[in-house]
Amino acid sequence: QGSVRAPDADTARLRLMGQGITPVRISGDAASQASSSGGTRSLGLKRKDVLLFTREMAHLKQANMPLDRALSMLKETADNERLQTFIGKVEESVRAGKSLHQSLLPFENDLGRQYLVLVRAGETSGSLHVVLKELTVQLEADDLDRLGNAITEAVQKVAGVQRTTTCLAVRLDSPACALNIIA
Repeated sequence: QGSVRAPDADTARLRLMGQGITPVRISGDAASQASSSGGTRSLGLKRKDVLLFTREMAHLKQANMPLDRALSMLKETADNERLQTFIGKVEESVRAGKSLHQSLLPFENDLGRQYLVLVRAGETSGSLHVVLKELTVQLEADDLDRLGNAITEAVQKVAGVQRTTTCLAVRLDSPACALNIIA
């Protein structure tokens, strides 16, 4: 039993394992965890904000721009206050010495767990720009799927209303129409 100082439980676990120690349980000082991580918060980022941030960050990192300068540039060009606030908080954390993954952790509610895991993998492997590009593609594909589903749903609703209206106009006592009206 002992203590190790680390920004989060995963880092502490990795440090201990690197020393040949297999941790059974890791717990932290609640006061230090709250002050270091800032707690999980949500700015209510919209999907388009996350997509824009991810796409632009991918381009800037592909151009080998340092992370803090890329964040500063993105903050200046952000088109809404919510996105500027988010990027400003991430930039502040990065300038304080945290990784991008650690800086994004407080915004897990806005970004999602998978997003954070992939960013961490990109940083660890040295291919952050590739991971950010893939995240952009994934976010765009998700948006297209959602749009396609919404269109399909709307068409089905319209078709259902027209079918029911036609049955009512033609013959109300028909068994087929009764099924359409109930369904």
